Amino acid sequence: MPAAANKTEDKVARIPLVGSFFNRIEGSAVVSTTGTVGLGVVGLMLVGGPAGTAATVTKDQRFVNCIPEKITNPFTNQPKFFLRKRPGFEVYNSGTALKASHIGNACHVWASKGTGAIPIFAIGNTNSEIFEATTSLGSITGKCTGITETILGTTPNLLFTSGDNTAWYYPSGGALTQITDVDFPGNASRTITGKFVGLDGYTFVMDTTGRIYNSDLNSIANWTATSFLTAQMYPDAGVGLARYKNQIVAFGKETIEFFRNAGNADASPLVPTSQAFTRLGCAGAQTITVLEDTVAWISSSDRNGIGLYMLDGYVPKRISTATIDAQFQKASLSDLSTFSFRLVGKTFIGVVTLGTTFVYCVEDDSWHEWTSPDGPLWTYVAGTTGSNSILYSLSGQVTAGKAYFINSQSLQYQDASANFTFLVQTSKVDFDTIKNKFGAKLSIVGDIAGAACTVNIQWSDDDYNTFSTARTIDLANNNPNLTAIGSFRRRAFKFTNSDSNFIRLEAMELQFREGTH
Repeated sequence: MPAAANKTEDKVARIPLVGSFFNRIEGSAVVSTTGTVGLGVVGLMLVGGPAGTAATVTKDQRFVNCIPEKITNPFTNQPKFFLRKRPGFEVYNSGTALKASHIGNACHVWASKGTGAIPIFAIGNTNSEIFEATTSLGSITGKCTGITETILGTTPNLLFTSGDNTAWYYPSGGALTQITDVDFPGNASRTITGKFVGLDGYTFVMDTTGRIYNSDLNSIANWTATSFLTAQMYPDAGVGLARYKNQIVAFGKETIEFFRNAGNADASPLVPTSQAFTRLGCAGAQTITVLEDTVAWISSSDRNGIGLYMLDGYVPKRISTATIDAQFQKASLSDLSTFSFRLVGKTFIGVVTLGTTFVYCVEDDSWHEWTSPDGPLWTYVAGTTGSNSILYSLSGQVTAGKAYFINSQSLQYQDASANFTFLVQTSKVDFDTIKNKFGAKLSIVGDIAGAACTVNIQWSDDDYNTFSTARTIDLANNNPNLTAIGSFRRRAFKFTNSDSNFIRLEAMELQFREGTH
């Protein structure tokens, strides 16, 4: 009787999109790309990825200009994971520059004015011109380092700090005015750092020695020479202030202290609280961001510690990974800045460093990256509250003098009318065996596009050193796939899309047959 034929059945593996940024830190050339969230392969988590200018490498897993989505079935409590293209930033004011050939300095949404959430922009290369929407309110000397707001009586006021040690305010319906009181610390040979913080009718600001100065009660213009106290639990330099619930957070280079208003009639009204001291500092005032009811910042310490932290109660919670921290350490502290925002139902904290933007999604505890054809358009971000839900931004690098925005009710997928690249690059896939795999078909699982939407597919069998010639599929097809994808032992796949369409992917499905070693 003849021997039976040796048959090998095809296997099918689905690779879901889930995870968080990770890449090899050393040993590869740097590139100018971004975006990473992570990838899982048949129960085994494979992570990796790159970043941007002088910040990371071309090898390992990469997710560029993506947002992770986790959806849980309420009946089975089982999660499904997707990866969607991030929305694009449109140019505000019908594309017209507010201050041509200048960079952005600060952005704020004026919520207390009472006529709707109004964007406030500070733009300038040397001095800052202040805009209420598209109307110029005048200029301040030096670059604006922060915008806050307060109400005196019934009048909403904007407050501005500047890099030349001056400070300014703008009462609604009034004029942009410099604080000239000789007892204001910037006028008294003290170097202010960070922006103003308001609490219970006082306006507070910090200097670089760690002193916390306060205005007279219910005043911005008037200050008293003795109205200060010093963050003093540990000798430290001052970095900046933030408001956390009903307390003032004082950031130093190596420490954090919390203060409350004790109602003192003389000197400072502040006293340390029971959460008085944390031996972890802040890298710079520009790295502090207030996100709804919490605060996040880039840390520094006397042990070369650096990372992104967020207050959890009154305890610092580290939310960056070792790989992300290694990316931060490639930059000087002055090159790091943070911002925070909400978009498409998610809460994000962004860190701009060396031209790359690392973005942390709070709900999914995941890191990814964003990039844009012209550089980061979102160095400074402020969002509205209410039904219009608009996210405004300025670039600290692009010298177009323009403001940008995302309207959550009308999302589009270009940055300043230019297409940007959505990119997914997987880790090397071998399914825990070095046997040869003979690829029969590669399918993309995701939303069917409403119009032609081309995705280029490439692969590398030599540790990302070379990639195959791109083959294309159209996500408008009901079953987007490629056949005859060749043999491999370990293969990384790359998917790119550079049109203005929305994309949401769920998985890559690979049909293959295993051979001998």
